[in-house]
Amino acid sequence: AGPSVGVLVCSKNSAPPTPVVSAASAGALELLTVHSTTNLPRTLNAAREGGWRILGAAASAPPGLT
Repeated sequence: AGPSVGVLVCSKNSAPPTPVVSAASAGALELLTVHSTTNLPRTLNAAREGGWRILGAAASAPPGLT
């Protein structure tokens, strides 16, 4: 089996996966597995300790990183 690719979101700050969200994602919602957690930092730390590679993205960057 190849690498597993998915999206991890915080359930407190994310819209539920609805048809509107699917349309806004341009179809990506149908291609990726979406997982929800109530404590994102704890889940990311546990995944990293379990050997997962963690990648992230942000809409903006702190000064000096651009």
